Amino acid sequence: MSSKVDVQAIDALNNMRVGLIQYKSGAEDALRRMEVAIQEVQNYLTEREVYWRSQVARLQEKYEQANRNLRSCTEKTGYAPRYSQSPTTSYDEIQKIVVDTQRKLTEAQNKVDEIKRWRRQVEQYAEEYRRQAQQTLTFLDGEIPKATSLLKQWIQQLESYIQISSSPMGSSATHTVQTTTADTDFPLSTDKIEDIPLAQIDWENIEPLTPKDYKKVPYNEMRAGLLKLQQVVKPQIELGATEDDFMLMDDEQGLEYAHGYHRIYEAFYGRDAIAVEKVGEKYRVLNGRHRLLLAKELGWESIPARIVFVSRSNTGD
Repeated sequence: MSSKVDVQAIDALNNMRVGLIQYKSGAEDALRRMEVAIQEVQNYLTEREVYWRSQVARLQEKYEQANRNLRSCTEKTGYAPRYSQSPTTSYDEIQKIVVDTQRKLTEAQNKVDEIKRWRRQVEQYAEEYRRQAQQTLTFLDGEIPKATSLLKQWIQQLESYIQISSSPMGSSATHTVQTTTADTDFPLSTDKIEDIPLAQIDWENIEPLTPKDYKKVPYNEMRAGLLKLQQVVKPQIELGATEDDFMLMDDEQGLEYAHGYHRIYEAFYGRDAIAVEKVGEKYRVLNGRHRLLLAKELGWESIPARIVFVSRSNTGD
């Protein structure tokens, strides 16, 4: 398998992994927005029902009062006079109020009944939706992380294969480790990333650099990356953030990889992490001297790095 094919396979797997992560985030966001919309509809219907019930109560009281006024006019005269006892309100006007109020009362009651029917229907739909939404969430929380984790393992295995196959030792050596670095020809056994004190770095074997010596990544860009590590990435890592979280953060903020937080994660906690070897009480730098020198220049006391064991003996097949 050629390196070009390997890289294409890694890109394809990484794109699939990113796609799954984005799908999970998008689906969860859509479910949340749908739940909010359902709540808004239910709240609106509840509010309308309260309003129309109050209208029914008000109109019922008005209707009863109008009827009492009408009866009062009739009882005093023994018949329905043309004018009521009130000097300002005629009998016909009171009768018109009774009829008009009764009509409005019926309409208000119909509104209450109609809203109650809508509420029952919405509650039924909401109950069915929430049942299906919960099934979807269970799938998203269970299966998608498994798939992304598996894809991540495949990507790491392919990356390890490319690194080992490109080593000067070729395929004849037996490698019991997973990664190599550009600064050494020795296979490396990796451990977890941890903060190491800069005071314990073996600075005697590291030549000082000027901003012009930062070729691969310009000085100012690397400095900005260290500040992102200090201000965002490292605090989030300490709170439990994972690589997926930084990929999502970039996606949500519309950041390209070159300017995103995922790149910073990979540079300090991922495949491109600083690599050092513990020699006595000192750390010999295997990879990442530019970042270490810049961290020292910024006055940092420690920095994330991968402590590795360098095996200098290889057994042939």
